[in-house]
Amino acid sequence: DLMVAKLTPEQWSAYWQNSTVTSFRGHFQHNYDGAIKQFWNGVFAGLADGASILDLATGNGALAILAQQYSLKHGKGFRVTGIDSAEIKPADYLSTQAGLAEPLAHIRFISHTAIENTGLPAADYQLVMSQFGFEYADLIPACREVNRLLAVEQGVFAAMMHYQGSAVLEQAREALRQINHCNNSGLLGVAAELVGLQENLRKNGVLTKKEQEKAKQLQQALGQGLSRLKKFAGELQDPAHLMLFTGSLMRIFDRRLANKLSVQDRMDALERLRNEGDIYKLRMNDLTAAALTDSKLGHLQQLLGGYGFDVSGKGTIDYADRMFGKTIIASR
Repeated sequence: DLMVAKLTPEQWSAYWQNSTVTSFRGHFQHNYDGAIKQFWNGVFAGLADGASILDLATGNGALAILAQQYSLKHGKGFRVTGIDSAEIKPADYLSTQAGLAEPLAHIRFISHTAIENTGLPAADYQLVMSQFGFEYADLIPACREVNRLLAVEQGVFAAMMHYQGSAVLEQAREALRQINHCNNSGLLGVAAELVGLQENLRKNGVLTKKEQEKAKQLQQALGQGLSRLKKFAGELQDPAHLMLFTGSLMRIFDRRLANKLSVQDRMDALERLRNEGDIYKLRMNDLTAAALTDSKLGHLQQLLGGYGFDVSGKGTIDYADRMFGKTIIASR
């Protein structure tokens, strides 16, 4: 775990600006639903009216929103706070999305705040919760902080966490395989050289014979490389990253856009594509390293037990007939 390079808070800040409610871009368009929402509604149902709730690693507030929606629907008057180590502004990014403006207006969000050291008042919360965030933390100080934050009596800690055997992890490994395939194709280098020749043509009005020959070779290499990637995509169940990569490259050299995209636009697009691939790769590696093993889950249970918590709700959550993650409910 220690050797894995993690996304920085700045990179996460940029990620949340993409106006995605959850961290699963392309899925859960309107927030977590099905068995996931059911699990959390079961947790919220056990809280008294006016309960104070803290969502750790809230991101764009998916879980905090679920809590506030439940509160508004059932007249519970929950006071919900969401913290994150990144710079987060969910109300700015999500308020135009259907049904989110009202719950967001009732949630207090705090940026640049680590799970292990929140600086929030002690014994102030009836529920401390986390969805796909707590497992990224350093468990020993994180559990110490949860213990400090929760009310001395009837405090509840609930988390849904990534697990090594889950469908999410399978998808992460598949995404990494696609990213590595794109990186190893050499096509970004080929494309950059081609754009460089386009710049020469723009400056000089003509290419030398040697440059013309080179351009021909590069165009051939680009075409062959794209064909190979498309063939590989045909063998995959969900070739999302591959299709994004090949689509972006084809757009850069689309003749119909020749007058709309400057050489600098093309260079910028290539740089963006490279950066997005690097960050996505980091994120998938980070997720894979953070995901719980049975021994890490046992360690977490032991730590919570040491603070006098009764860990009763250790279970598995399924979504779309696949194992999605592990849940834990600890109360005292």
